[in-house]
Amino acid sequence: MKPIVNRPKMYQCLVISLFFGTGAVSVYLFFQIPSLPFLQGINEEALMTVVSLAWLMIIPAWMVLFFAAITLFEAFLRRLDS
Repeated sequence: MKPIVNRPKMYQCLVISLFFGTGAVSVYLFFQIPSLPFLQGINEEALMTVVSLAWLMIIPAWMVLFFAAITLFEAFLRRLDS
């Protein structure tokens, strides 16, 4: 039986969208967080350091979740193929 989806292209699209999506969200938050009203009294340089470090920890966690989702999705497609 022929596979339902061209998997290498699907993975490329998913990985590219993950990196662009995570990058876009992090850039947006990086510039929006200092303008939040309840953070006005905090040193902006220290705040940016904390935000940057937080994103360095969040992005690998997203990647682990993403690759777990790919593995589950591939198992689902394999089950559909059989």
